[in-house]
This record gives sequence, C-alpha cells and structure tokens, in this order.
Amino acid sequence: SGGPDSVALLRAIVSQHVYPSIIVAHLNHRLRGRESDEDEEFVRQLTGNLAESSPATIQFITRHVDVLSQAKNRRQNLEAAARQERYRFLREVAQAHQAHLIVTGHTADDQAETVLLRLIRGCGLRGLRGILPRRQLAPQLELRRPLLRITRAQILDYLHSLGQHYRNDSSNRDLRLARNRIRAHILPLLRDQFNPKVTTHLVLLA
Repeated sequence: SGGPDSVALLRAIVSQHVYPSIIVAHLNHRLRGRESDEDEEFVRQLTGNLAESSPATIQFITRHVDVLSQAKNRRQNLEAAARQERYRFLREVAQAHQAHLIVTGHTADDQAETVLLRLIRGCGLRGLRGILPRRQLAPQLELRRPLLRITRAQILDYLHSLGQHYRNDSSNRDLRLARNRIRAHILPLLRDQFNPKVTTHLVLLA
C-alpha cells in the first residue's frame, strides 16, 4: 500500500537476500482520488530504487479497481469489498508469475484491533483466532503474515533507523469506521487506564 507496515515488510524481505525474485503488487482502490494515485507512484518509485541496489529481481505490478462501484453493485460493505478485491488481485498476480508465497504486512496492532472488534461484535473461539499467521490460498500458494507479533511502534522505529519514508492513508482517520475508533480511542484507553501491554495480551489470546 505504501503505508509503514507494507514498506517495512518489503525493506526487511529485500534485506534478507533470501528470495531471488520479488513481486511488489499494488492495488489502487480509486477511493481517495489523487492521494490513491500518489500512493501508487510512491510504491513504484520505491520498488525501482530497491531493484537498482538488490541482487534480486524486483518488479512492480499494479491494477486499478473501482472498489466503491464494486461494493454498491454487490450491496457489500466497502471494507469487505476492498479486502476481497485485494486478495483476488494478489492471488491472480502470484498465479500468473508462478509464485508460491504471498506476504502481507499485518502487525500485532492489526491483530489486537481484530480480536477486540470481534469480541465487541460477538464471536466464539474461531473468531478469537483473529488474523491467521498463514493460510493456504490455492495448491502451491500460501499466504503468510510474518509481522503479526511486531508492533506498529517497532515498525516505525525500524523505518526511522533506515531513513525510509512511507505514505499515510487519510482514511485511517475516518472515525465512522469501527476499526478506526478502536485504534484511536478504545485501545489507547485500555493501555492508559488498564494495562499498557493490552496489545501483547490480545495477540497472545489469538
């Protein structure tokens, strides 16, 4: 996306010199106009810069999808429609290039928010698992989330140590979205007044 989590993930993967071929897949949701296009251009330039200095083959692939229209046509929640389109895109790119692994930048904070949101809405043990660290998407194609135990604060410290810029998604400040209210209000309240390690404990619960 160009946000701190996915940028940190990309920088970490490239620095390990493990994978000879890396595809940076970016889906432009067309939800924030010029800002969405600037995110795309940022990721394109970052990929190009990393490709110049890495022994790995690193390529950038993007697709534009009008997610708002998709959600309206399906009578679907916008967040759900965007998530569905992202994973469809990632799977299609991976299969087209015979890739066996998809990685995404979900962090411990994402996990804590997910578990708390599901608790509030009502869930059983299956819901308490939160975001799964790995999942089989198709034969010979696995999804992994290697940052699920890494906090957003650690991500930002890592990027700062590299002098690496990133993009901020303005929609993350939209408090009409339940996840954003949990991020902005509920988790800070729990950390300040109940337990400063609440994020860690919610991750361990998952």
